[in-house]
Amino acid sequence: MALDETTKTAVLTRKKLITESIVTALMVIILVVLVSINKKGVDILKPEYVLILILLTMVSMGVTLYSYFKLRNDKITNITYQVSDLFSMITLAVAIIQIVFAFIIFPAQVVQTSMYPTFHDEQLVLCKSNVSDLERFDIVVVLIDKELEEKSNGVLDEGELIVKRVIGLPGEEIRYIDNRLYVNGTEISEEFLSDDVETGNVAAITLGENEYLLLGDHRSSSKIDGSIKPGSYDGRDFGSVNLDDIIGIVKYKMNGIFDWEKVK
Repeated sequence: MALDETTKTAVLTRKKLITESIVTALMVIILVVLVSINKKGVDILKPEYVLILILLTMVSMGVTLYSYFKLRNDKITNITYQVSDLFSMITLAVAIIQIVFAFIIFPAQVVQTSMYPTFHDEQLVLCKSNVSDLERFDIVVVLIDKELEEKSNGVLDEGELIVKRVIGLPGEEIRYIDNRLYVNGTEISEEFLSDDVETGNVAAITLGENEYLLLGDHRSSSKIDGSIKPGSYDGRDFGSVNLDDIIGIVKYKMNGIFDWEKVK
């Protein structure tokens, strides 16, 4: 015997609820995995907020299913379904953004004046996630790990993000003599530096496999915005940085809400 219209609607609604419950559960699992394996320390939401979002999503979906299958209360089911649908959409949006941050591009903020005048304190930058094609003078974002924290004697904190410029590449010998950069004995011009910047003399540093020498652009103490700012704390102080600690290459900087400048 053919199903009447009411029965058809009930069957379709049941299928829709079960399907959306499965999809929501998968989205939650994906989001948990993305947050758990996040190496960049860059999140659209803090982990504790992600946990709250996940709990709200699962609870609202659970109440919807309970109302539909146990209470059989259409009014409660409709209300909780709308709430559940809203949280599911937010969860999906957060998951998509986390994927973008992990594999395509992510934002970071320059802290203090170590990259002045290229970047200013608290300036927002956009970074490419793929760092497999690093070149000399690229500007990169580094996630400080325990080893770098120890090498800096506590000046840098584990989990902190810093922005520096690539000076030395794996296998090279880097030194500075009278403010001039020498790579494997050949002088290399640093045209991005201000005329009054003093790097000083830096003894030869030989870089191993996957090791990079990173320096700031503001390398000596000078007056910035009316006050004296110290020079960059960088590879001259803590040595080389491993490729695994470099999480992005800076591509754009924000000069205003609608004014983004490509970084050279």
